[in-house]
Amino acid sequence: MALLPHRLVFDTLDEQGLVVRSALPVQLELKVQQDKPTVIYADEIVVRGIVNTAGQDLTLHCRVLRFEQDARIDASGSQGIPNFIAGLRPEPAHMPGENGLDGIDGGSGGRGGKVTIVAGQVVGKAVISACGGAGGRGQDGGHGQQGAHGSNGWSGTVHEDKMPTDANGGRGGNGGAVGLPGRQGAGGSGGEVQVKLIEGSTTLDYVIECAGGQPGPPAQPGTPGAKGLGGSLGTVTCSICEPDLPGGPGGPRGGFLRHASKWGGPLESLDFSPSRQPFLKARHGTLLAAVGAVVPFRLQCYTLWTRPGLPGGDGDEGDQRTVEVAERQNLGAAPAGHANVGVATVNDFLRETDLVFLDLLIAQFEDEYRGSGVMPSVTLRERIGFWLEILQSGVGEHTEYHARLYSMARKAALGLDVYGYSKERVPLIAFEAFQQLVKDVALSSAISIETAYLEMWRHADDHEAAQQQLQLAIRAAESRMRALQKEQERVAHDAQTLLASLPGLDAKVEAAYLILMNKYDELTNAIRADRPGCDLVTTLSAAATIVAGVSSGGAGYIAAAEASKKLYDTFTAEGTTVDILWDQRAVIEGDFKEVAKGAGSVTEAIDQIRAAVATLMPEQRKLPQFVVERQQFDEIAAHYTNLPQAKAYKEAGYHYLKCVEARNQAIVDYNALLAQWVELQAMMATSHRIIKKASSDTNAGRDLSQPYVKGVMTRLYVDALGLAGQMVHAEAKASAYLFGRTTDVRFSTMNVAAIAGAHEDVVGDWVTAKESFRPRRELEPGALVFELRNFVTDEAWTTFLEYGALSFTLRRGHPDYEATLRYLPGLRMTGLAIELTGASPLAGQKQLGWQVSQFGLEMLYPLDDRPVYFSHNPVTIQVFTPFDGSKPLLTDDFSEHDLYAGVSPYATWLVRCDAEALKQLGDIQGVQFRLSGYIVEGTRR
Repeated sequence: MALLPHRLVFDTLDEQGLVVRSALPVQLELKVQQDKPTVIYADEIVVRGIVNTAGQDLTLHCRVLRFEQDARIDASGSQGIPNFIAGLRPEPAHMPGENGLDGIDGGSGGRGGKVTIVAGQVVGKAVISACGGAGGRGQDGGHGQQGAHGSNGWSGTVHEDKMPTDANGGRGGNGGAVGLPGRQGAGGSGGEVQVKLIEGSTTLDYVIECAGGQPGPPAQPGTPGAKGLGGSLGTVTCSICEPDLPGGPGGPRGGFLRHASKWGGPLESLDFSPSRQPFLKARHGTLLAAVGAVVPFRLQCYTLWTRPGLPGGDGDEGDQRTVEVAERQNLGAAPAGHANVGVATVNDFLRETDLVFLDLLIAQFEDEYRGSGVMPSVTLRERIGFWLEILQSGVGEHTEYHARLYSMARKAALGLDVYGYSKERVPLIAFEAFQQLVKDVALSSAISIETAYLEMWRHADDHEAAQQQLQLAIRAAESRMRALQKEQERVAHDAQTLLASLPGLDAKVEAAYLILMNKYDELTNAIRADRPGCDLVTTLSAAATIVAGVSSGGAGYIAAAEASKKLYDTFTAEGTTVDILWDQRAVIEGDFKEVAKGAGSVTEAIDQIRAAVATLMPEQRKLPQFVVERQQFDEIAAHYTNLPQAKAYKEAGYHYLKCVEARNQAIVDYNALLAQWVELQAMMATSHRIIKKASSDTNAGRDLSQPYVKGVMTRLYVDALGLAGQMVHAEAKASAYLFGRTTDVRFSTMNVAAIAGAHEDVVGDWVTAKESFRPRRELEPGALVFELRNFVTDEAWTTFLEYGALSFTLRRGHPDYEATLRYLPGLRMTGLAIELTGASPLAGQKQLGWQVSQFGLEMLYPLDDRPVYFSHNPVTIQVFTPFDGSKPLLTDDFSEHDLYAGVSPYATWLVRCDAEALKQLGDIQGVQFRLSGYIVEGTRR
């Protein structure tokens, strides 16, 4: 686990919104928030499909914003809520004549969001909407209820000659008024879209909309209540009833009755129905009581009249409320927003870039570069180049990031991996020694670092635990600073040593060239016989002087000259030793490395190279000469050395070319060291900044959950594992050198598992090689002898006897040694003795001291005849030649008990001794190199 990809993405979410800092490409739809603003810092952001922010603000800051087919950013405001569909009216309790209920107003549409884009480039068609949201539709008004039915007139019998009023029908009730429609929801105001592209970027193809939102559709009022119907009329009968008393005028029964009736006693004719009792009691109660108590009587009733009442009138229809309805159905559109597409300067872009994001991004670049070996992808180069240009004007922490990017860019330009190694570059320490160091130191240290880092993430929300982890990180950073200081001193020393060797290498080239010029006419005539018009010596010189691109890989890539100047100014201002390292050999002027690639033959290649050299300005010709393609070198050398007329100069011509190549390789290695030195400066600055800031925050008890704290811890973690990975990287290189093959080491150092896996791969390769029978076999010490005089011209030998310095190149194809050397695959030397032929020492002359230098560019030969090239730091050893039969002052072995892997003898050498002491030895006839070392059986390319 540990630094999984999500550790390169820091999300900070709070009430203010989401801030995303991502070193990995971001798919916008997976990050954008719809309830709060979103801010994203990334190298690349991809828009896929429709990405809706629901009107929330969106800020994108990136190198590349990529719109896929039919993709769109929609920051339009949301639809107003409530938003009613037609017909969903409020319903009252359906009481007669009740007014319709008013509808609920539609909701207002959301405002369009603010979309801010600052990008280096927009790929695809940018379609962006930030319109106001449409208003919601109001609720339709409720219907008015029908008016109440008028009461029906009363029908019945009265016993008084008077028509009752309640016999008339009642008037119908009025219908209920319409319910008003809910008001239209107002549309949201249009948003804002601002797009800024880095000046010089491609033209933007875009469609941007910021219209104001439309109001919601008008709702409708209810219908008015119908009129209430009038009540029906009633019919009334007037009935008169009188008692018929006895003894009246008509006889014993009184004679008051108009109609005879059977006597039924005093109460026979009374109507005691509930509706008539009050009337009877009021009118006849006293009489009836008196009479009925004495004499029985009966009532005589008759109908006086029957009449109808009046029918009730109908009520009115409900009120339509026309004016009020109109007021709720006439809302206009909301105001539009605005859009602006403009240009951002480099300073503008940098000012709006987040520092924590930059640190994460560069950590990702570094790890991607580690996984790419010496061939970082074009995309990675472009990304590095873009951010290098952006950071060029920065200050403070920006300088650290700029230096890291510059170092990567420089290494990529030189064809090196992230650790400054070419495919051919190897360490001097033997594989077995590295294997033990990795096991005992690198992996155990990396595990400890990872454990602490995981604890930090595990307790990220625990303030006290976070304080403790940050304090541990501070101590780790302090320790790391000491390690970085030592590494920086080592790199500076190596760079200064290599720089100091360059004048000597230049002198070797010039000396070899002068030797060729001694036979200029003879060689020119010889080559012209085969190739009319060709000047062989000038051709060789042209092949050796592809000028000035040594540290660039193309001046058009990443404007490195400007970067060089800025870094120089920045670091020299602090009084460092960079001014010692910064030499004209690191200046970038031009690059002719590609000039001969299109040639169809060696002849064409040579002609193109010569033409390119001829175009150089005089000041450019003073700059360092570059390495010719390996195959081209070999073809030119073979063509030259096979000329019969040049027999005496075969070795000199070969030596000249190899001197140039060795010198140019040293320049490449020097520039690689310089790039590493700059990177170490940046790492030192980072550690120093972290210590200061983290110490201040822990002392003040500040909240340590901030993104920068996680960024700081991640940077410490990444750098620490990077150093552990460097040791595994060197182990892999040493393993490849042991078996005589170049390798491009690629692996991630984002977690311990990846580093351990790379180590296991190396061990597995070693086991596989051993199972294929590739034993290391020792040479009999001193049994392999090279007579150096066979490798130089007479002029060079005379110069040696005079000045005590002999420059030569040992090659396997020399006719005196080829038959033996072809059966020594993977030959390495770990010891050297020098003997002199014809020496006549003076009395007291017991030992002659030698300084022997191999300049770091060498060849190993597998079982076939094609060499494998390697380079390493120059090696200088001291050798003593005894004259009195005693042992040399130093033993032959310089491997320190196999700590060092040894070097190939097939390289350019320089031996030096005291010139006066050499002259005192008399007529020296020869110098023998006696080698100790080993071969590796079964060495294959």
